[in-house]
Amino acid sequence: MACESETVTDLLVAADYSADAPPQSLAPQFRAFAEGQRQVASVLAPQFRAFAEGQRQVASVLAPQFRAFAEGQRQVASVLPSLRSSGAFAEGQRQVASVLAPQFRAFAEGQRQVASVLAPQFRAFAEGQRQVASVLAPQFRAFAEGQRQVASVLAPQFRAFAEGQRQVASVLAPQFRAFAEGQRQVASVLAPQFRAFAEDQRQVASVLAPQFRAFAEDQRQVASVLAPQFRAFAEDQRQVASVLAPQFRAFAEDQRQVASVLAPQFRAFAEDQRQVASVLVRLPKIDLRWIEALDRLIPSNLRGLRQLGAVASTALDEGLPLSWIPRREIVVALVEADGPRARRLILSEFRNDILDDCEAALAASGHELAVQCRFAISALRHGHFAPAQSHAANIVDSIVHAFAPSVSRSQLVERSRRDFNEVPLRLAAPYLTLRPLDRAFVQWRPSSGKPPPTHFARHPTAHAVGHPGVFDPTHALIAVMLAVSLTVQFAPSAAARAAG
Repeated sequence: MACESETVTDLLVAADYSADAPPQSLAPQFRAFAEGQRQVASVLAPQFRAFAEGQRQVASVLAPQFRAFAEGQRQVASVLPSLRSSGAFAEGQRQVASVLAPQFRAFAEGQRQVASVLAPQFRAFAEGQRQVASVLAPQFRAFAEGQRQVASVLAPQFRAFAEGQRQVASVLAPQFRAFAEGQRQVASVLAPQFRAFAEDQRQVASVLAPQFRAFAEDQRQVASVLAPQFRAFAEDQRQVASVLAPQFRAFAEDQRQVASVLAPQFRAFAEDQRQVASVLVRLPKIDLRWIEALDRLIPSNLRGLRQLGAVASTALDEGLPLSWIPRREIVVALVEADGPRARRLILSEFRNDILDDCEAALAASGHELAVQCRFAISALRHGHFAPAQSHAANIVDSIVHAFAPSVSRSQLVERSRRDFNEVPLRLAAPYLTLRPLDRAFVQWRPSSGKPPPTHFARHPTAHAVGHPGVFDPTHALIAVMLAVSLTVQFAPSAAARAAG
């Protein structure tokens, strides 16, 4: 036996089926054996048929005699009781025997002669079969031994393979059943829908088919009507072209003559322009950088806006921060709105856009005030308008104290009311940024007996927490806008303002 590391192919090659003949040599021997058997059969078949025919003829001759003999014996047997004591019966038997004996002897002699003829052939046939068996037996035994060894090697592998297949089947069977069940359920659900869809399509087709046929017929009729007209139109165009062609050629000739006349004049004009340009090139250059500097004195979202006066009035009268934020389109909408109520609706509608603008304005600043502004924006985005309003109010108060420490709130408010037309251009941005403080710093206490302000105000936000009407989503948005506007303007970060 081969070691366990050998493959099945190694075992088949190494198996010793026969010392004289390898397994692949058996096929010719089997074919030769079969051919020998066929030839023996072809030789013996006529003899066996002749022997069978002779036996048949003997039987056909003897059969009547045997039947007559049997009938005679039957009759004899029927009268035996009376004949046993008489000598006539013995005589009759003797005569019968004397008649049949020659025939039986002839039959026996025929059988002996047949046997003497066939016996050598049967013995030769038997000897040939024995010799064939003596040659093939070792090979069959070697072949059987090889098959047994192959089976002993492959059997464990086949059993392991069968076991693996069984385990795979045991694992996959539930999954296949579940999959099949899922497919069945899907089919049960979808089948009615597909049938309904198919029925709908059929009904639609049955409805639309006549219409499509009628439409096609209408198109055919329209085409049959219009075709002559299109042909007539094409013919008219051809005739018009034949009439106008000489005129177009004459017009082109006139244009050529006009060009030949005007060309010298255009060349003279071009020369004059060249001389003027050569003079202008020698003029001193005008430095336009001061125009850019003047433009940067205005908050980025208001540059190029012709309504700065209206912006300043809205910021002062309604406390709306419009400096640096929001974007220009929202500023224009707020300025052009019909009154405070309309402006509050615009603020509510564009709240998320305004908060996006606030974050964009703070993007370039790493100042702590900008960080705190982002916290207020986040709170407002998440719906926490009261914390956002309170935190933004504190940021506004902190900016005022930090960047105008020597100016009181009342003085700052008074300055924010200054007529915008009287403000120097270099102070336009700060004044536009400060104008909402006039309303943001309104004084109010619950003990005053008056209702709270209807706009954002720092004082009630800080000192009247819990009083109805102090905290409001719109108030919170305005507070955040004011905190961002003041941070961008006054926090020490030029990059923040440049981002605009």
